[in-house]
Amino acid sequence: MAGKISDLPDEILSFILLFLTMKEAARTGILSRRWKSVWKTSVSSSPSICLDVLTMRGSDYPKEFFGDYMSIQHHGGSILLERRKFVKFADQILQLDHRPVKDLFKLRFYLRKDYAHHIDRWIKMAIAKRCQKFDIDLSHVHTMGKYYQQDEDLYMFPITLFTKETGSSVKCLSLKSCIFKSHDINIFSSLIDLQLEYVLIDKASIVSILCNCLNLEYLFIGSCQRLLGLEICGPSLKLKHMTVLFCHDLKKIKIEANKLTRLQYSGNPVKFVFLKVPQLSNVIIRTERGRSCGALSYALGKLSSDLPKLKSLILSVVPLEEKKIPRQLPLFTNLRKLVLSVSTRGGTLWGFIPLLQASPYLRKLELHLSVWVHEHETGLMEMPSDSPHVHLKEIMLSGFFGRPHDIEFTTYLLKNATTLKRISIFYWNLTYGHATDFWGGGSTKKVEKLAAKTTKETKEDGKCLEAPSK
Repeated sequence: MAGKISDLPDEILSFILLFLTMKEAARTGILSRRWKSVWKTSVSSSPSICLDVLTMRGSDYPKEFFGDYMSIQHHGGSILLERRKFVKFADQILQLDHRPVKDLFKLRFYLRKDYAHHIDRWIKMAIAKRCQKFDIDLSHVHTMGKYYQQDEDLYMFPITLFTKETGSSVKCLSLKSCIFKSHDINIFSSLIDLQLEYVLIDKASIVSILCNCLNLEYLFIGSCQRLLGLEICGPSLKLKHMTVLFCHDLKKIKIEANKLTRLQYSGNPVKFVFLKVPQLSNVIIRTERGRSCGALSYALGKLSSDLPKLKSLILSVVPLEEKKIPRQLPLFTNLRKLVLSVSTRGGTLWGFIPLLQASPYLRKLELHLSVWVHEHETGLMEMPSDSPHVHLKEIMLSGFFGRPHDIEFTTYLLKNATTLKRISIFYWNLTYGHATDFWGGGSTKKVEKLAAKTTKETKEDGKCLEAPSK
């Protein structure tokens, strides 16, 4: 069999080796001089500089050393050995690289600042080869959200290695578990996509990025602790999508971006100041359970005037008492999709009806209910008067397990959604996935099966109501 494979042209053999880890490909070099030349050619002809430990080592990578904080303390000597082996293998790979231009530089391994001279040297090579994408992931324990390295252990991303000429080639920059600090970032003039996760960065550095990276369209900031405020301001910004996740020290987000169309935020409650966002149509604001007290009040108050083009809204809320609901509500004239993630101790859901009534052109409604403490239901609001929703076509309810108020609320919706075509009801509570924009739960297969069944059974002008058992 090996003889038949060896009869293939070098180009095909080189392509086959791309499906192996670098370590596996390197092992083929012992077969013959030709195979040794083929795997070297395969590496050097790759459009990327890939120093990803999983790509290089595959299943041979000792993941048990990197399971949790205690493993690090217990296997400290082994981790040091693994770092040395990784650096040595990375240097060997880079010595084989003769292609003058590369597209991507990717580094993935748990390295700290004491390996800065190695990392800097690799980045210099990537800069010399005019890489357009830099993906640097030095994370380990903080990806679990429990433990964080000390500041002095983190690698400082070397902005000073870039010039205006070389920095202008960079279009995508993704950094994880390092320090990014500069108050005069005027070199990444072509940067389109910036992703910062578990990165130590201050407000001034982000302001500098936005002031100087005028072509930036996508901004992701995740789990960047000690970041107290965000100012996304500038009439010349091309920013379209902005995501901020779990920056727990954040207190305020100020936004002025003429082209921003999508905003996603998850974490502790923050104060939003929308100065000018004329195109913002897709908003996701999810706060931790039990800490969403002001969200519904804001939605019933200033939100419609702050975001006049809003078409899709996903919001974490808690029910409001009747006396706290404004008498006159501004209308969401463009809102087509409303998703409410509700944390409640129980009781009525009538407090959400005014928001529906303020959305006369709503086409899709989702309500995902999490009843986390069952208490005696007293002082409940009276059932609201009927208010037909003539544009509402689809309803999804989850976390509805047969409480009297669940049934009353669902009955009200069915009665008033006069052109409804589909309603799906789930016993279990569906939760939101940030990466997929999909609501799922512990019984995802059942959800998908039920959704498919509901779609099949729904008639063009009819209604389909299904409530699965526990």
